[in-house]
Amino acid sequence: MPRRYYCDFCDKSFADNPVARKNHMNGTTHQRNRKQHYDSFRDPEILLFEEINKKPCKHFLQSGTCTFYDNCRFSHLREDEKEQLRTQATEMKTKKYKRQDTKMDKNDEDLKTFLQKIERGQKFDQKEGKNIHSGVVIPKYSIPTFLQAVTNLPPSLIPPPPDSFLDLELKEWG
Repeated sequence: MPRRYYCDFCDKSFADNPVARKNHMNGTTHQRNRKQHYDSFRDPEILLFEEINKKPCKHFLQSGTCTFYDNCRFSHLREDEKEQLRTQATEMKTKKYKRQDTKMDKNDEDLKTFLQKIERGQKFDQKEGKNIHSGVVIPKYSIPTFLQAVTNLPPSLIPPPPDSFLDLELKEWG
């Protein structure tokens, strides 16, 4: 039985040979389906900007169809579709800014508490899971609870003892 090639964009299968594949890939139906698929993932703000800059397609407005389909250089969006794109773009923009604001707030709080501890001259203590040896912060490692029941852990998963870091020569970077 000969091999068949299946195109996900067109939902179509055909003989898998170079000539048939090239003809299919260069066909207008495949190119239109491929463009439509990738356009569905594009940012609504970019789509809106492109569509606003285009003039409306007269043939599409009169008959409801266009012979150029998606390859037409004029806009095929009606005003209600443009408005829907505007609302999607503004929603995406507000969500994006809200996420950035929450990240910035969290980072700002972490930075503020760190700087306050430095100003007060506080050292990190055992409660935060850190040990201090001559001004160098050494992390305190522990085995996760779900791995504590495993008897023969590989060496890469066994945490090093805290004393192993004390004998190391620490050099400054930079």
